[in-house]
Amino acid sequence: MRHSSCSEEHALEVFHAFTQPGERYTSRTTLLAQAEASCEPEFGAVMGIAYGDSALEYRSMVPSEVGWRHGDRTIVCAVFDPADASTTGSLVGSVR
Repeated sequence: MRHSSCSEEHALEVFHAFTQPGERYTSRTTLLAQAEASCEPEFGAVMGIAYGDSALEYRSMVPSEVGWRHGDRTIVCAVFDPADASTTGSLVGSVR
């Protein structure tokens, strides 16, 4: 994932990231379930509208098993507008 300013054109905008504890890699399915449990409520808090009522969507990115072995424990939640391939400016707080 490449970091860029919201003033530049971008497809995804990170709105939440958290570290998953533990030494043992569970599974991609388990990590995605943990991501959903954290990302969806955070979406509402950050966007100002419940996920189910929003025109925006989010994608969760979780560590791979190889990444986990190398110490990657970060789960990332990123918002995007499915109606547009890219966005300029921040979607955070857009209440849509």
